[in-house]
Amino acid sequence: MKQLYLGGLIALLVSCKEQDLLLETEKEVLPMRVEASIAQDAKSARTAMSGENAISFSENDCIGLFVPWESTARKWTYNGTTWTSAQSVYWKDKENSYTFYAYYPGGEEVAVSVNSVPMPDLSSQEGTIAGLAKYDFLVASTIAKYSTTNNGTLSFTESDAFQHVLSRITFSFDKSSMDDAVQLQSIRLDSNALSANNTCNLTTKEISSITNSQHEILSNIVAEKSEMLVHPISNATVTLSVVYQINSANVTVSKEISNFSLQMGSRHTMSVKIEQGTLKISEATIAPWGEGSTLNDVTL
Repeated sequence: MKQLYLGGLIALLVSCKEQDLLLETEKEVLPMRVEASIAQDAKSARTAMSGENAISFSENDCIGLFVPWESTARKWTYNGTTWTSAQSVYWKDKENSYTFYAYYPGGEEVAVSVNSVPMPDLSSQEGTIAGLAKYDFLVASTIAKYSTTNNGTLSFTESDAFQHVLSRITFSFDKSSMDDAVQLQSIRLDSNALSANNTCNLTTKEISSITNSQHEILSNIVAEKSEMLVHPISNATVTLSVVYQINSANVTVSKEISNFSLQMGSRHTMSVKIEQGTLKISEATIAPWGEGSTLNDVTL
């Protein structure tokens, strides 16, 4: 009887060991891969740009990816061809569907909550198209299960591609009526409705201000143009200011603007006519980043 008992116990242990090996083998054959693109429809966003309409991720870009069975996001890095994580990520199983959330930029410190992802600080921007990548923020989500993927590839492409969260304003300046010695310096938006530091809820795309964040966003004026990224606001009161230099002295012109709105994923353009001591903003339009309300003409 002892021999039978010991034999049965050994068989049970062997069976459990074999089951563990099967589970481990099953895990090893379910590696997760990632593909990602930036939406090129009306709500598109961009990081690397080789022209006004070129939209793509660039080498060394990083995204943060939340998988539902892990507590924090994983950082994935793009080498120009493929996305890789520092540690291998595996699917939990083959048949169940899960919701995945991702964001750009991933950064060195990955987010710990899908409901509160830190966004880039918008307080001081370069004012150039190329410089937008440093301040941009994109989000994506998809529902997927291993059995319907391409070799375990989690795809953030097509209808699930990364989308723009911020609003983009393109300022074009005309100082033809002013002295040639006038040098444009910067443009600033200031409002209690604006904040420089924010977090984003990836499930709702809602943006929340970080306590005590700055309430102004500053952008350089480069070659009489300026590009600015701002979080969306609706019917707010803002102060728009432009700083220019003449005879080694800085001059600031400002005016409070009511009912100012910037919609998520939209690119707003404004032509700014600079006259002596005043500014006139006209030809305010919305370019095809997304639908949005036209900004009314404003004279400062």
